[in-house]
Amino acid sequence: MKGNIKTYIELDFEVEKEPWLKIKCSDGTVLKMKVVIKAVFRLNEHIPQTGEPMYFVFSENILSAFNVPKHLMKEPEKRKEVKYLG
Repeated sequence: MKGNIKTYIELDFEVEKEPWLKIKCSDGTVLKMKVVIKAVFRLNEHIPQTGEPMYFVFSENILSAFNVPKHLMKEPEKRKEVKYLG
């Protein structure tokens, strides 16, 4: 891409499908992950080879571990009690 990105448009969007990826690691741990899209933008730039507009997204990754082997686990730290006023 040549030059600086000067303009973009934030687009409204609707999530049609939000699948979880399931990844089995060589140590036996199973990871489940999904990408949560927060915002979608269309740039006032185009991909030279295809002519398609460029997009970018703000996103967040959600990751959970399952079936973690016991020898990889550590004792959880004790949390301090929080007292709320009110």
